[in-house]
Amino acid sequence: MPSTTINLQLVRRIASWILKYNHLNGITDIEIAELIDNCQSIIEQEPSFIRVKAPVIIFSDIHGNFVDLLEFFRLLVPDLLSLGDPKVKCTLPNLLFLGDYVDRGAQSLEVITFLVCLKTLFPKRITLLHGNHESADINKRNSFYNDVISKRNGNFDIWAHGGLPRIKYWNELAQVKKPKKVSDCYNDYDDINTVVNDLLWADPTNNLDPNNGVNSWFNDDRQTSIKYNDLYIREFMNRFPHIKGVVRGHEHVNSGYKLNADRTMCTLFTAPRYDRRTDSGCVMKISSDLKVSFIRLTPPDPPNSSALEDPPTPRTTGAITLNGGLKAVGGLKWKLEAAAGMGKSIILLPTQMEKEFYNLTVEERMGFTAICSDNFGDLFETIFGPEK
Repeated sequence: MPSTTINLQLVRRIASWILKYNHLNGITDIEIAELIDNCQSIIEQEPSFIRVKAPVIIFSDIHGNFVDLLEFFRLLVPDLLSLGDPKVKCTLPNLLFLGDYVDRGAQSLEVITFLVCLKTLFPKRITLLHGNHESADINKRNSFYNDVISKRNGNFDIWAHGGLPRIKYWNELAQVKKPKKVSDCYNDYDDINTVVNDLLWADPTNNLDPNNGVNSWFNDDRQTSIKYNDLYIREFMNRFPHIKGVVRGHEHVNSGYKLNADRTMCTLFTAPRYDRRTDSGCVMKISSDLKVSFIRLTPPDPPNSSALEDPPTPRTTGAITLNGGLKAVGGLKWKLEAAAGMGKSIILLPTQMEKEFYNLTVEERMGFTAICSDNFGDLFETIFGPEK
């Protein structure tokens, strides 16, 4: 139930915050809910037909253009811009708003929240009429629904097996009913099955220049769904601004992961030795502060006839495998990178580098086991047998 006691201090704080920062990031959902309750208790007492006396300033469709609304206030009602200053007494003429406060513009949430503040602070001076865009159904077909998700639910990544679905509205994903057979989506197309099919089968590609205006086409390789390029990804993320990144699988990647040109999509593949015996597998780790790191598993070289051959005499510190492969490299960073590129699993280090190695995080070690010694010749002989 709406509150019957108006918290004017809270309302003024929210209004002054929006005027100062042009966003709501410092205002909690609980505070916004209390503000709405305060305003609702006022509006519910008003009749459906309201008489507004002149002089009056009339505003029509604002559609989320908060900066332009503030410019009108600066020109016509400058006192409104001093709501946060207790030394300024705010006197207003009658202000009549004809509706359509949200959708299409970038700051619908800021517009409607500020107008609700004004109505709560000056209930006799502010009249807010109901427009056709003050409707949940209309909002879901336009931008306000996604605007609220983006700004109040936080930004997040989307995870899918295949790719980004061909959707216009975010709530289409929630309309997918479970269980769902893959074969049904593959063969029988309707709006929902197309969404599921794209999530399962779609693939990104770099084979079509995103600057030529074409963003997707039929996926010949899969014989279903689509291939899409970076233009498609950009348009998807512009349509749903709360999406800041995409992580998907579905395609084998030799190194375990691959980023698109815009670095907004990551293709992740976890099984090593999938296509070639030296292919890496990779997992992604996202920390609580949203830092991303990758842990790669690079398999050792498979046993073969070369394992029976005499191992080469070590020349310098390097990366080795159990069959005796040795690569001479430079400092620790280059040793690790060179070893990762060669499919190695064990790295041979001098004792003075042991502390440096174990000061690295698990991710920075890239899955390697280190063997440290001052005498490489003796250690090499211990591992692989005496030189013949």
